[in-house]
Amino acid sequence: MEQTVKHMTDQIIQTYSRFGSPIDCIVPFVQYCTDHKKAILHIYCSVQREVFLTYLDRAAMYIVSQYVEVATADLFSFESHKKEKELLIRYYKCTLVGSLLDWLDAKMSYDLLEAVENICKLFAGSGKRAFLKCLEIE
Repeated sequence: MEQTVKHMTDQIIQTYSRFGSPIDCIVPFVQYCTDHKKAILHIYCSVQREVFLTYLDRAAMYIVSQYVEVATADLFSFESHKKEKELLIRYYKCTLVGSLLDWLDAKMSYDLLEAVENICKLFAGSGKRAFLKCLEIE
């Protein structure tokens, strides 16, 4: 069980290690979950849920961290904005994990990919505004 979840997470990370926009970061992860609905729901509903949640959190943290690193490479100096960057990464990771857990709790009954694409469109530019506000905090 643990090996299956680790393999799934590592496959997503290796395949999508560079991103250009938030939707580029999130859609592959969501698409993988959608493509493997039956297996993921089985694992989520099993006694091994904690293992699954650990790897889900790890994968989401990695994906969001990679996106933020690429998206903010020329905005943040490493040391002077480290706390703000970590805060934004944690916020977006929690948003992604929360959305996935809601979908799983609903037994994957709605189109998560469509929902994520619409949310990304609705909030387009908000991440950049948050990153830029960090520069004003100094």
